[in-house]
Amino acid sequence: MARVLVPEDLHRNGSRARDAAVVSVVRGIIAQALATFAQDRSGARIVRRQWPQDRQAIAIVERAASSPAMTTTAGWAAELAQTRVLDLLATFGPASCGAALLQQGTVLSWADAAKITIPGISTAGAGFTSFAAQGQAIAVRQLVTSAGVNLTPSKFATIFSLTRETIESSNSEQLVRMVLADSLGAALDAALFSTNAATASSPAGLLYNVTPITAATAGSSVAMLQDFGKLVQAVSPTCGMNIAFVTDPGTVTKIALSAAPGFELLGLPVLASNAVTVGSVICIGLPALVSAFEPTPRIDASRDVEIGMDTAPPADPGSGTTVVKSMYQTDTVAIRFIDDVAWGVRTPSAVAVVNGITW
Repeated sequence: MARVLVPEDLHRNGSRARDAAVVSVVRGIIAQALATFAQDRSGARIVRRQWPQDRQAIAIVERAASSPAMTTTAGWAAELAQTRVLDLLATFGPASCGAALLQQGTVLSWADAAKITIPGISTAGAGFTSFAAQGQAIAVRQLVTSAGVNLTPSKFATIFSLTRETIESSNSEQLVRMVLADSLGAALDAALFSTNAATASSPAGLLYNVTPITAATAGSSVAMLQDFGKLVQAVSPTCGMNIAFVTDPGTVTKIALSAAPGFELLGLPVLASNAVTVGSVICIGLPALVSAFEPTPRIDASRDVEIGMDTAPPADPGSGTTVVKSMYQTDTVAIRFIDDVAWGVRTPSAVAVVNGITW
């Protein structure tokens, strides 16, 4: 059974919900950043001094190269690889749920593949199977399938810089976690729940080419039940009741406070994301949702670089009007996060949306 909607779902971003493994990754980043300023360049000694009980953080940096520290380097990647990117992203972001949703679908690993092909899913039919008398031949049928979806890796990446004062601050762990939350969780949700078509650099949003269902006009709990009924009716032929809903935080609150007891008994998860337009409710069939993440992201820390300070930098950051800043000259460290990401649905009918709800 899918997870039941409970009040704690509205507070997934509190400090108690933070995964201990993510804390270790953040501490490892801080230690590696601090090591770029230290003369002995020892991130391991920094971790032992500041977080002596965090064995995973110690293992992450113990044998890491001084600069840059990369997840492809032995001793850095070994422990970080045990924390899947989905687990890491699921704890980040103000009211973001993209990673949590993808975890409920089918999660694949690239394993050096340039493309993953997943077969489609079709509406079940009563004629696929029949009874056969004892000793009689069993009928042979060809099940109906569709082309499915092809997953090709897209680079999910960000660069941010931290000043020496920030890194050496007693609040560095909280500050670094905030930076990651702002850039990772929110960015993933914005792309996942968009109506954008696929491009050479990013996968299509789940709402791409999905025709919205007309919202009920009753303007009450009756309208809410009608809207949910329409969403389930649209998705259930291919995915049954193995579904999840995603909407904005305000609507999640209204659902939690006003939904009939039977709604919770069904065990249908309702997730909140600020990336969903206010007043829209998305229904997603989980058996059709597939995604692929590289389990070992590349995380670099260096102050011996120059970076283009632009959210949309040109191919050559040194050209045009983009400001190029030297990390060494400004006493700053650049942190880079890169992972290969893709998602899709095995059939378009596995996603439905209602916009402009009246309740």
